Amino acid sequence: MNKQTSRLLIHEEEKTPIVRKANFQKLAFDNYKLTILSDGSIPRHPIYPDFAPETSKEILEQLLLLNGRSIKTIDLEINTVLIETENKKILLDVGLGKSNENPDIGWLVDSLSLSGVRPDEITDIIISHLHPDHIGGLYGLNNSINYPNARIHLSELECTFWRNAQLSDFKESGIYHMDREGLKQIIQMIPSMLEDFKHQIEYIDFTKGLFGFLSFLPTPGHTPGMFSTKICSDHQSVTYIADLAHHELIQFEHPEWSFSGDHNPKLAAETRINFFHDFNNTQELVIGSHLPWPGIGRINSSEGENRFDWNPYGSIS
Repeated sequence: MNKQTSRLLIHEEEKTPIVRKANFQKLAFDNYKLTILSDGSIPRHPIYPDFAPETSKEILEQLLLLNGRSIKTIDLEINTVLIETENKKILLDVGLGKSNENPDIGWLVDSLSLSGVRPDEITDIIISHLHPDHIGGLYGLNNSINYPNARIHLSELECTFWRNAQLSDFKESGIYHMDREGLKQIIQMIPSMLEDFKHQIEYIDFTKGLFGFLSFLPTPGHTPGMFSTKICSDHQSVTYIADLAHHELIQFEHPEWSFSGDHNPKLAAETRINFFHDFNNTQELVIGSHLPWPGIGRINSSEGENRFDWNPYGSIS
């Protein structure tokens, strides 16, 4: 075990009643508290070509079947992170938010409350990229505001792209071919959200980081301005990798395979492979937005060139 992370231990709150889909995991950390929070999960079906359009349906299904996985549906978790310091309560992404149509998502506020934090206590929100499942939770039902007292920290590159986005910008993306109407709605929704929260938004200076313990790593491809967030204390570190990977088998065994939401699939794959090698070399713990709950583990190289394994860390509820 890496010396810097030897004391980063997951534990479940003892005898805490769990509301359906609401969940949290506390992490022991040097200087402040870390909590992984669940917003629920998103079922994705059909799996092909939502995943791995670079290959065939038969090859993808063979990979899943050989590993005991369903070939009908993949449930993508929505994991977010809460950082608590003496005077800050910081969320890394805010999930998809409540939906009357889908009761399995939108549990972040409930998870936050279970962990002992009120939404109005959140001082800062760091948004890795502007996809709906990372920003939708800014809103409550009936367009109420979930986090009225938070500063929202964003990539200027990401905001500029979405403010000017056109349907034709997504011709390389799987969603362009699978759900063009849905993509149109997203393109319209994101600039509207940016306008709604313009008085809370601040752009991140990537050369300086934030608060003295957060630094940001550009991880483009899934979106033009997506980034990962590295959390450092005196002796420990963990990196929230957002959507660097969407599945712990498919995109680890084959990191060259894309996901339908990737804006630039080739760049997303290059970024994923490069960062997977880096994380394998450092053995740093990472937290993924969509990796199996609670989404924390290490990335190790596997047999074959650019092949990796996801190794969950600690107990998983």
